[in-house]
Amino acid sequence: MGQPRPNKSTSDTMATTDNDSLDPLSQTEQFRRLETTLRSNSAKFEKILHAILDTKTSLETKIDTVSLEVNLLRADHRKLAERVTQAEAITQTLPPTFQSLQTQIASMQKELNALHRRAEDADGRSRQNNIRFIGFPERSELPHAELFLEKCLRSTVFHNGAPTLAHRIPGDLPKLVPLHALS
Repeated sequence: MGQPRPNKSTSDTMATTDNDSLDPLSQTEQFRRLETTLRSNSAKFEKILHAILDTKTSLETKIDTVSLEVNLLRADHRKLAERVTQAEAITQTLPPTFQSLQTQIASMQKELNALHRRAEDADGRSRQNNIRFIGFPERSELPHAELFLEKCLRSTVFHNGAPTLAHRIPGDLPKLVPLHALS
């Protein structure tokens, strides 16, 4: 098993007794010195204590301010997260809508281009059918342009009578009304 414990000798007990007897005197002396130091430096200790309390108060105020700011940031973060979630929900539904709108725009663009070409063609064709008379003074056809044109054509182009050749279009001919009956 184990070895037997040695008994305390008398010299060991004497040493502790001697130390105990020396310690109370030295402790008393130490307490006196500490008391003297405390009394002589109590003003300094009070200043240090006030500085610590002021620092504590200042830190508490700053911590309260930081806590308030953090709470405000959290609230803003929550609002922003909600808005992002809403935006994501909207953008998930938009691509099919955008695609259909893009195809509609492309279709309308093609129709617009076709209509533009037709309008240009019609404008060009209407100009081909116009007759231009050159050499007459400005506004000489007024007040009745039809009568002026009939008179000019009879006197210059058809001075021998009506033309014998004419190009006809197929179909029924409309009833012609003499120009002087229109006025």
